[in-house]
Amino acid sequence: MPPVLACTLPARWLEQSSQWACVPRRLGLENVQLLVGWGGGVASWDRAFSCMQLLQQQGLRPVSLWLKPDEGVPPLTPGELARLLELLRQQVRWLVLPAGVLPGWEQVEQEAAAPAWSGPAQAALDRLEELFCSQKVEVLLDVAHPLTENPKATAGVLARWNNPKVRLWLDLGAQALRFPYSQVEVALQRWFGQLGGVGLRDAVPEMPLAWTPSPGQGGEIDFARCWQILSAGGFQGLASVIQGRRRGWRRELTPQQWEAELREGLEHLRHCGWPVDVLSCGS
Repeated sequence: MPPVLACTLPARWLEQSSQWACVPRRLGLENVQLLVGWGGGVASWDRAFSCMQLLQQQGLRPVSLWLKPDEGVPPLTPGELARLLELLRQQVRWLVLPAGVLPGWEQVEQEAAAPAWSGPAQAALDRLEELFCSQKVEVLLDVAHPLTENPKATAGVLARWNNPKVRLWLDLGAQALRFPYSQVEVALQRWFGQLGGVGLRDAVPEMPLAWTPSPGQGGEIDFARCWQILSAGGFQGLASVIQGRRRGWRRELTPQQWEAELREGLEHLRHCGWPVDVLSCGS
């Protein structure tokens, strides 16, 4: 089976106008990853669910919720995480969030290279395992987010823990900007065994993440090579196209600009061998 292809749609766009929800449908896309900024607490979750309902009303399938917390956000409590997973149970397949917001993760990550977990670290993992195994939602840890302070340690924890409900999310454009002297292709190969999803956007060196262009428009990511690596390993996780702004644009995207950029990105992916033909890029 091919990966589940989707596009990432910020909740704040949907809150401005329902026109944004029409764009994926015009391009033949059904799967949407909803991106929600998060300042802590549970207030923004209601916002996320109202956006999911709007997507469903437009005939779209919200397959993933991507929480992008502010850098100062404290970790979730076990009760908060349990409530979030329960609320998402019938809504999405994937929850994407940085490792740093998981309760007890800091203690676990500090012992990533230790021969055995200490009592507190093991207790934190046992608590997380109980939460995750009781739900259908798969959790993807965003290794390019600043709240995942040590991506290598996070990947090491997952390799040892071997929990099928918890895997890695690699945002290719963000990875290239956060770690400019590493290659995303190397990260894909190194972490493939723990990989559950990839964010498909390009990068422009020394430009902020908000300006990341469509696949193929930044020149930093070799999407053909990325697909070779993923397809050779039989990758069947989430692959979502993320759209920022191009250099020189002074304002936010309009729905019309997003449609043009998304179409261009999908066509580039198809040219690189990605199975986007099953989605139909439109005419």
